[in-house]
Amino acid sequence: MLKFDVLVNNLEIIETLGAVTVICSDKTGTLTCNRMSVSHLVYDNRISIIPGVTPNLAEDTFQPFEKSDPHFQELVKIACLNTEAVFLSFEEDVLKR
Repeated sequence: MLKFDVLVNNLEIIETLGAVTVICSDKTGTLTCNRMSVSHLVYDNRISIIPGVTPNLAEDTFQPFEKSDPHFQELVKIACLNTEAVFLSFEEDVLKR
């Protein structure tokens, strides 16, 4: 871990980190207004964008994702099964949920 400049305060973290393949992080909320969102999807050995969400950069060659792609459908299933997020039904605006 030292080789990668990772400071570990708790040794149990090392065991957990060994099984991690994706890390989602946010600095302090200054860039995201405390709203995490997905802008790129990686599945089937390629990077896909989300139209209307992903910033459009001139040098990007990424294609929009396809809802009918079986690899995308598996990604959605995995994401749904591995979350504990809940939506509060009394909030109308999805950005306030």
